[in-house]
Amino acid sequence: MKKTCVLVLAAIFISLDFCQAPGFIETVLDNVEWNDLPGFRQQTQQQIEGGLWGQSQYYHRQNSPHINFPNVGVTVSYGSREGMIYITNQQNRLLEYLLLHEDGSRYLNFLIRPNSQDIVPGNTATVWVRVPNG
Repeated sequence: MKKTCVLVLAAIFISLDFCQAPGFIETVLDNVEWNDLPGFRQQTQQQIEGGLWGQSQYYHRQNSPHINFPNVGVTVSYGSREGMIYITNQQNRLLEYLLLHEDGSRYLNFLIRPNSQDIVPGNTATVWVRVPNG
């Protein structure tokens, strides 16, 4: 009886390795993801000026710690990790975001999967969010 109980408990604990807790899937991005290549910067600035990115919002950890893009279902806020920006896609569709670094010299352009959260290095950034083309 005791052996059967131990085997059942072992099977339950082993099966937990294949389960995923409900909630957002987190992706932590590194500083190397910020792009400062002149060609990319120029192309991105042309897209912004051409209205391809829509309206931006300014994120600042202390002055504006929570911003919302209700038209696409994205929130930008701070979390438990110091010096990181949390970008959360609450929709069931793929979205694209663009961040201008606080020093104005580099951009970060990334796709964010449905119901997921990207964690990006930084405390301050200008943020754009859109539905990707194609």
